[in-house]
Amino acid sequence: EFHEEPQVVHYKNSDRTVLKAGMTFTIEPMINLGKFGCLQDDNDGWTVYTGDGKNTAQWEHTILVTETGCEVLTLRAEETIPRHMNNK
Repeated sequence: EFHEEPQVVHYKNSDRTVLKAGMTFTIEPMINLGKFGCLQDDNDGWTVYTGDGKNTAQWEHTILVTETGCEVLTLRAEETIPRHMNNK
């Protein structure tokens, strides 16, 4: 399922969720030009636009927590991750 608990946020918070082997989560960075704020498309209920109409870029990776670290499930052939992060 998409966007189910636990939510792993990208900012400091009081949540003390411990990630355990077998759990998966996504990292979904966005880079936006312009001002803070967004609008969701009423027609499809999914597409999001910046409130001021400026360009934005968003991508994601799905991460599997393993007994020895993590595995990036969506890593493309042309992508690499630093050796110290690759604990497959």
